[in-house]
Amino acid sequence: MRATLELFEAGSLPDALRFLEYSVGILILLFISQLIAVPGSDWLSGLAGNVYFVLAQSVGLLLHYQLAAGRVRPRRNFAEFMRLAAIFYGFTLPISGVLQAFSLFNRTAGSVLFLVLTVPLLIYAVRVWRRFWGLPAWAAFLLLFFSSLVGALAGLLFIALLGVFVRPWS
Repeated sequence: MRATLELFEAGSLPDALRFLEYSVGILILLFISQLIAVPGSDWLSGLAGNVYFVLAQSVGLLLHYQLAAGRVRPRRNFAEFMRLAAIFYGFTLPISGVLQAFSLFNRTAGSVLFLVLTVPLLIYAVRVWRRFWGLPAWAAFLLLFFSSLVGALAGLLFIALLGVFVRPWS
C-alpha cells in the first residue's frame, strides 16, 4: 500500500498511465499464452471473458468515482482519481491475470489460490482507497463493494447479450 500511495504522490498522470500500460501488456501476454497453451481454447470465449473483465472494471471504476467524489472532503478531482486508479490497477492486474491463467491449468488449485489471495487484495484495496478518500475502512469497503457489484452486473449483461447475438451463428 505504501508504494502505491508514494507513486501516487510523486508521479504524474502520464507516468501512472505508462505503468498501467505495462501491466495491461503483461495481462495481454498472459491472455495470448493461455489461448496457445490450453488445448481446445476458444478465442471468442477467451476474448469475451477478458472483455467482461475490462467492462466490469471500467463501469465499477467510474461508479466508484461518482459515488465518492462529491461526498468526501477534501474533494478529489478526476485526474487525481485516475492517477491512483492507474497505479492501483497497475499493481493488481498482473496478479489477476496470473490467477486466471493458473486456474485454467488446475481449477482446484486456482480456486484455492484465488481464495487465499482475495483477502490480502481486498485489504490492500480498502486501505488504498480509504486513505485516498479519507473514509473509514467500512465506508471504503462498501464503496468498493457496490461499485464492483454494478460493474460485474454490467459485464454479465454483456456476456448475456453476446450469447444471444453471437453464439447462434457460430
